[in-house]
Amino acid sequence: MSLFQAEPFLIGLKEGAKLSIAFLVVRAYLLGLKREWLLWFSRLLVVVLPILSGLCLFLPVTPKTQSYISLSVGYSFGLLYLLSLGFLYSEARGEDLFGVLSPLIVNRVTLSAFMVIAGALFVLPDLSGSLLYVKTQAELKESLGPFLNMLGAFGVSAFSLYFLLKNRSERLVSLVGLPQCLLVLALIKLIGGGTRGFTELSLIPSVQKGLMKLIHDIVHQTFVTLMVPDHPILKTTTWNFIGILFGERVSLWLSLFVLFVPLFAFVMSYLNSPVEVPEGIELPAQRRKYKRQIKNKRLLRAVPVFLFMALIVINWFAQRNEEITRLYNPEPKPVVAEDNKVVIPISSPGEDLRDGAVHKFTVDVKGEDIRFFIIKRDDGSLVACLDACEVCPPEGYAQGEGYLVCLYCRTPINIQSLGKSGGCNPIPLKALITDRDVQIALGELYRKWEFVKTKHSKSTIKR
Repeated sequence: MSLFQAEPFLIGLKEGAKLSIAFLVVRAYLLGLKREWLLWFSRLLVVVLPILSGLCLFLPVTPKTQSYISLSVGYSFGLLYLLSLGFLYSEARGEDLFGVLSPLIVNRVTLSAFMVIAGALFVLPDLSGSLLYVKTQAELKESLGPFLNMLGAFGVSAFSLYFLLKNRSERLVSLVGLPQCLLVLALIKLIGGGTRGFTELSLIPSVQKGLMKLIHDIVHQTFVTLMVPDHPILKTTTWNFIGILFGERVSLWLSLFVLFVPLFAFVMSYLNSPVEVPEGIELPAQRRKYKRQIKNKRLLRAVPVFLFMALIVINWFAQRNEEITRLYNPEPKPVVAEDNKVVIPISSPGEDLRDGAVHKFTVDVKGEDIRFFIIKRDDGSLVACLDACEVCPPEGYAQGEGYLVCLYCRTPINIQSLGKSGGCNPIPLKALITDRDVQIALGELYRKWEFVKTKHSKSTIKR
């Protein structure tokens, strides 16, 4: 079974495991509160929220829809992470968040609303994104098989882990408070929050890029505000310095700093903050015992935070600059035009256009480097397309088993559909295909590329 065929099953396993592990951690926290109605309410949410995620199947699968869902996954991770930081900070100060949490906890409506919001942030974006991805595959195969594979795997994974680890929840009660619970939810989302199958298994690369862009914008705006960039003396020095800050290695460390340091500062403040002994405890031995118990409890509560920080560091550097290694994306081969057309031999030393692989080429037309590719369809015919579509910025395509993938929106494209325009399909090129070669007029290449360049004026064909 190919990865493309197995993906829905593996995605279902992943989403089911995420849901069951998250529920077990939340269950441990709720057991510590000793409120039975909360446990029943959490079970209801575990059933209702995945069903609500299914409403996304009525949405059209467009790059804009996929972009919105990907952004919602990233923002929901950020909100969970910031909420956990807020509660960690309040716990480190020995008080409830903003001094209002205690009276609200006794309010069932408020606490239920908080659980609904946290559950929705965790479940809806991720599961909706995965469902839309599987919907795309089902449409390509014109079959419900991918949906059935995903749903079956989801059920097996979720129920198996739940019943296997259910009795372990009681052991986590002393480790999990509200900050730790939210932090674990954020960690699960960070490590397994990719919504584009196994071309984006983790959310970490997206978070890295987002933080790097934020750092880029902050530094850029700061220097523009404080300096005079066009001053003849300052111009070169200033912008060369900014270029160092925008470098990949510096951005990587700065983005890791943004996630790691606040957690480390809060947890150290939490562990080292003084213990206030209640007035009723007067004997020195009793006061020492009470302080030791509180410090041990704090240490236990700090374990999930240290685990989060360790996993962030390990995964951050293991997945930095993650590439789609499972896909084939050859370097475009430069060709030279003659008589206002490009002629590509079907068979030449070391290359055969009929081998089933995507063959990419680049040609200079009026000073523009234009990428295009030729590939054999399942029926044996050759088709030529621009390495760009009408919708996405022109980042091109890579090849999987039986399909192409848009490198911008990660949409899989059935190879048999190549040659048809519209949507995320590569823009087809009119070509004369003989027994010996493939001939494409330069005017055809330039006209199609001008359309792409006009539509995405801020993009560039060169990477």
